Amino acid sequence: MNFLTPDKLMITSNCYSQNRFPTFAELPTDLSLCQTVQHQIYDCPLYLWSAFGSIKLNKDQREERYFLYIEYRTHSRASSYVIREFVEWQDLMHFVDYQADSLVIRDISPKMTRHFQIASL
Repeated sequence: MNFLTPDKLMITSNCYSQNRFPTFAELPTDLSLCQTVQHQIYDCPLYLWSAFGSIKLNKDQREERYFLYIEYRTHSRASSYVIREFVEWQDLMHFVDYQADSLVIRDISPKMTRHFQIASL
């Protein structure tokens, strides 16, 4: 498995040690995790990237989250994606390392995803 560590993150600051993960307060707004993983069932690349944001729980309350986008191609060659959200960065990383490469994706076309690359990461 390919483990993600803070030194593999594309961030504008080098203030993170390799032994701990950033907290919400330390996390820059332009965090960009970009990675390609080979899907174990569909035998095609999946394009992963993360974003940091918040969701609105009610009128006055928001909650911060990490979002993981998993992009692929459909049978019509359209780009599509699945979004997963996580409260903790470690949970997002665990998903990428242990579950993303076997995620069941209903409308994926492995042939189109292999042939028409989403991006060169």
